[in-house]
Amino acid sequence: IADVDVHTLGVGGHRLRCQRQSPTRGCGAVGDGEVIVMPETPTDPEKRFPRWKPEFVVPEGKSVDDIAKVSKQEIKGATIHFLDMSGTWKYKAAPFDPKSKEEMRENYRVVWAIVVEKDEGTLVRISGPMATMDKYYPGFESWLKALK
Repeated sequence: IADVDVHTLGVGGHRLRCQRQSPTRGCGAVGDGEVIVMPETPTDPEKRFPRWKPEFVVPEGKSVDDIAKVSKQEIKGATIHFLDMSGTWKYKAAPFDPKSKEEMRENYRVVWAIVVEKDEGTLVRISGPMATMDKYYPGFESWLKALK
């Protein structure tokens, strides 16, 4: 992994460890991809996914559900809930900070994965330009499905 940024976030009364990685930096890809891992994530995708879907521009004549692929994978001892979206991402470095500047990232793909084990959830998000995701997503998906 070429670039790792680990920091502690304060959310409400909780302290979360967030790890941000750019595994594609310097690998000859079209653009950098990013993987973010956030423990202590709420486990209910029906509540989380609707918050993330508006982060993409919906093309004329389509609905947000037309561009959002939702799936679920059972693995040993856990369930992974996926939200996979492609197109123009309304990226914000700090998505819940109203002062954070929005950046339009065209031809992007973002996959949110909520890994649920009993009553604990971990969010793993991978994002990047389509060409980068085409190259690196299969390995990421295999890694997630191999979790034990």
